[in-house]
Amino acid sequence: MARPRYETEKHLQAEEIVAEALEEVWPPLKAHKLPIKYVADYAFIDPSHTKSIRTFVEIRCRNHLSTTYGTYMISLYKLMKMQELKDRTNVTTFLVVDFIDGIYEYAISGDKVYSPHWGGMGEMRDWQDKEPVVYIPMAEFALLKEKYYA
Repeated sequence: MARPRYETEKHLQAEEIVAEALEEVWPPLKAHKLPIKYVADYAFIDPSHTKSIRTFVEIRCRNHLSTTYGTYMISLYKLMKMQELKDRTNVTTFLVVDFIDGIYEYAISGDKVYSPHWGGMGEMRDWQDKEPVVYIPMAEFALLKEKYYA
């Protein structure tokens, strides 16, 4: 049986807002939503250069400050598949996280090695919400766009 899809229209709209913000940060690149079968959410295309894909991006939206935790938890499988995408295409690949205080990027790189841990969602939706994860230090993320909050 296939796993239910938990991504809602609200999630997709939040990702689209981040993709639009990335277009402002990375001109002249334009965001194109990728089909679900791809590990990344968006491909950023250079329209001035035969529509070449310049960047793949996985977008995550969080409802806390970037300083709340010292690390960012991500599925080991997701990180490995993003690394594979980068390696097979030689296209820069980012994990982009939208926090309350800013949008941050993490460049996928085979040079980084993280110890796997058992973890996952705090509130389990199904048994697959617990899996091997890695913790990426927030110091390895770069601020792309600061956001002001009340």
